[in-house]
Amino acid sequence: MNYKKPRSGYYNIFLYLIHKNPREYILKSHIISNQMIKLYDFEYCRAEIYDDYILVYINEGVTVSPEHMSELNLVTRSHFTNKYFVYIAVRINSYTVNPMIYQESSKIKNLLGVAIVSNDPKQKNQAKIEQVFFEKKLKQFDTIKDALEWKDEIIKKHKID
Repeated sequence: MNYKKPRSGYYNIFLYLIHKNPREYILKSHIISNQMIKLYDFEYCRAEIYDDYILVYINEGVTVSPEHMSELNLVTRSHFTNKYFVYIAVRINSYTVNPMIYQESSKIKNLLGVAIVSNDPKQKNQAKIEQVFFEKKLKQFDTIKDALEWKDEIIKKHKID
């Protein structure tokens, strides 16, 4: 089958991703119902800001440290002031995480939780280890769709009036 790249529209992009790269479809399937507010391309990651969550793709080979988190914290403070949000880490690349970042992240009052998206068994085990260091909710998911459903549940429980 030959598929041409779509000209426009979320539905056309969705269909294109299914046939062009099924793995990318799994990771990007959320584009149908969510509108990105801002995109940041840092040296070590790509961060997409949405209404009540941040979606982060860490680059290959990076060791995520508290210094990296302080940069992301500035971004989240500017976009999520007086608003609850969830951090979603999409782990498609191989990288390591310094567990000390979770001590820093736990201090962010309006951060309700962290979702880790990966269907890699090594990443699933890593998420279990990281959970020990994080004082808030941390959960692993196979798809972004599942992570977003979890995000909706916990934000609904903590609405700020």
